[in-house]
Amino acid sequence: MTPRTAWVLCITGIIIYLLAAYLAYLNRFVILPEDWGPSYSIIISQLPVLAVLIIGLLIILRAKETRYGWVWLGFGVCFGAMVSFGQSYAIYALMVSPNAPPFGWLAAYLAGIAWMFGLSLLPLILLLFPTGKPPTTRWGLLIWIIRIALLVIVATSWALPENGFVPIENPNRLAGPFSEIFQTIGNLAITIIFLTIPLSALSLIHRYILASREVRQQLKWFAFGAVLFCLVLASDFVYTAPGFWEPLKEALAIMILPVTVGIAILRYRLWDIDLIIRKTLQYTLITGLLALAYFGSVLLLQNLVETITGEQSPFVIVISTVAIAAIFNPLRIRIQDFIDRRFYRKKYDAEFSLANFAVTAGNEVDLENLCQALLNTVEETMHPERVNLWLFFDVNKHGK
Repeated sequence: MTPRTAWVLCITGIIIYLLAAYLAYLNRFVILPEDWGPSYSIIISQLPVLAVLIIGLLIILRAKETRYGWVWLGFGVCFGAMVSFGQSYAIYALMVSPNAPPFGWLAAYLAGIAWMFGLSLLPLILLLFPTGKPPTTRWGLLIWIIRIALLVIVATSWALPENGFVPIENPNRLAGPFSEIFQTIGNLAITIIFLTIPLSALSLIHRYILASREVRQQLKWFAFGAVLFCLVLASDFVYTAPGFWEPLKEALAIMILPVTVGIAILRYRLWDIDLIIRKTLQYTLITGLLALAYFGSVLLLQNLVETITGEQSPFVIVISTVAIAAIFNPLRIRIQDFIDRRFYRKKYDAEFSLANFAVTAGNEVDLENLCQALLNTVEETMHPERVNLWLFFDVNKHGK
C-alpha cells in the first residue's frame, strides 16, 4: 500500500465521522436504551478517531520502514468512523425515519463487523509496537489466532438473534438450535480475541528485555500513555461527570494513547519521557498528600472548633490553606528526593557524587588529590570505559 492510499483512507475516515456526527444530530430526540446514553454521546466518545487517523497517517508518511501506522489507520477507520456511522445511520433509518433511507439493518450489521475488526486490531497495536513486527517469530502465532477468530465472528454474526448496536431483532436470524450453536461459536471467538489482548501486552515485556535503548524509550512512552488512559477511565468509579462531559472525558482519555504512540514512533521528544515520568510521579504524590492533609485538617479542626464553640468557623479553612502553603515546598523536596532514590537511583547517585566533588573542590588544595577526585566523580556518574585527564599549563605565565 502506498502513502496515497493512506491519505485516501484518512480523509475518507474523517468524512465518514462527520456524516455520523450529522446523523447523530438528527437522532437527538430518539429515546435510546439507558446504558447507551444520549445520541450525542456516540459521536463525542468517538472523537479520538480524528487523532487516531492523523497519527496513523503521520506514522505511515514519516516512518516508512514500519507498517505499524497501517494498524492505527485501520483501527481509526473501523472502530471509529465505520462504527459511529453505521450505528447512527441505522438508528436514523429504523427509528427516526423508518424505511425512508434503505439498508438500515445492513448498516447496523456492518457497524458490528467494523467493531469486531477494530477489536481484532487492538491486540495488534500492542503486539506490533513499535517496529510493525512481533518481538519474535513465535509471537506471530497470535496474529494467526486473531485472524481465524475474526473469520469465525464474521461467518456467524449475520445469524445472531440481535444486533448489539441497534435495539432491534435480526431479520436474518436462524431459528432453532442452529441459532444457539452459531451464537456460542461467535461468543467463543470474541472471547479468544479478548484473551489475546493481555497476551499481546505481555509481548511488550519480552520486547523490552530484547530491545535497544531507543526502543526502550519508545516503550516507556507507550506505557506512560497506557497508564494515563487507564487512570482516567478508572476515575469513573469515583466520579461520573454530568451530561456530555463524561463522554468527552472518555474521548480525551482514549486520545492519550495514540498521541503518546505518535511521539514514540516519530521520535519527537523521545528522550524526555524519563523527565515526564519523574515529574508525574512527584506531582501526583504531592497532590494526593496535600489533598489528604488539607481535607483531613479541615475536618479535624472543624470538629474541634464545633466541640468547643458549638458552631463551625470559616477561619478553619483559612488556617488549613496557610498550613498547606507552608508545607508545600519542604514536602516537594522530600518527595523528589524519595522518588530519585527509589526509582532514579543512578541520577540520585550522580547528583550526590557531583555535590561531594563540589565540596572537595572547594576545600582541596593539593592538585594531585583534586585530579583523582575529578576522575572518581566522572567514573561514578558517567561510567565510561576509560578516563584520561590532561592539564594545560601556560609556560610563559607559570614558568617551567
